[in-house]
Amino acid sequence: MMSPICKTSDQHSKEAPSRSRLCLLGTWALSRDGVETRVAANRQRLIALLALTGPQNRSFVAGALWPDGSETQAQANLRSTLSRLQMSGLDIVQSVGDLLRLRPDVDVDIHELTRCAEAVVHEPLTQAPPPGTVLLLQQGGELLAGWYDDWVSTHRERLRQLRLHALEMVATMLNADGRYAEALEAALRAVALEPLRESAHRTVTQVHLAEGNHFEAIRQYRRYRNLLFRELGIEPSDRMLRLVQPIIANRAGASRQAAVNNLRHPGQARGGGRWAS
Repeated sequence: MMSPICKTSDQHSKEAPSRSRLCLLGTWALSRDGVETRVAANRQRLIALLALTGPQNRSFVAGALWPDGSETQAQANLRSTLSRLQMSGLDIVQSVGDLLRLRPDVDVDIHELTRCAEAVVHEPLTQAPPPGTVLLLQQGGELLAGWYDDWVSTHRERLRQLRLHALEMVATMLNADGRYAEALEAALRAVALEPLRESAHRTVTQVHLAEGNHFEAIRQYRRYRNLLFRELGIEPSDRMLRLVQPIIANRAGASRQAAVNNLRHPGQARGGGRWAS
């Protein structure tokens, strides 16, 4: 069964309404008790770094946030940022000796998503996941969209790959369980996250086939084939072609047989004439 760690933000808020919530998926946002807190850009970066990396010593934090300056200047910038954060009255970063960390009463959306995706990918599942898990995997946008720091890019790519694999696995399990609408939503979300990812398009196609929607399956294959050729100049793999090849062959065979029948029995095709029986 799905691990209980896959909780939605609504569940968290009901259990601990006084906790802070930090959102890193899409646009950076911090709130407490549903009230958004405004934070300056340099302090946002400090909070985001600690949320993504966990507790870190000051030298690591300073070097990650101000990589282009000297170590002395980076340390000075960090002290200034911490001081301004404290003066603003926002008690969200704790300093324990040389260690910096977020307060434990801060819920971070990426932590929830990561735990849930890891549960899907790494833990054996005996049944399809509950709807809440599917919704959690689909929610949120790109990690810190519009941020181009190296430490952000590394975490963004890891989360993207983990999330894609989890969505595809969930879609496959839901498809096998006959929950086609949910399966299709999960598979299409994977396609939206990475439009050129063949395994995501294969999953969408497999759901259509399981529902008996052959036209939808062929259309999905052709859409991906056209996109792939336009962007990369290559064709889909044989593995994907094999999904729709029997349908295409059957349609082609039926068309050829109809043409042959028309040649042999033209009167029947016209509804009468000297060849009609």
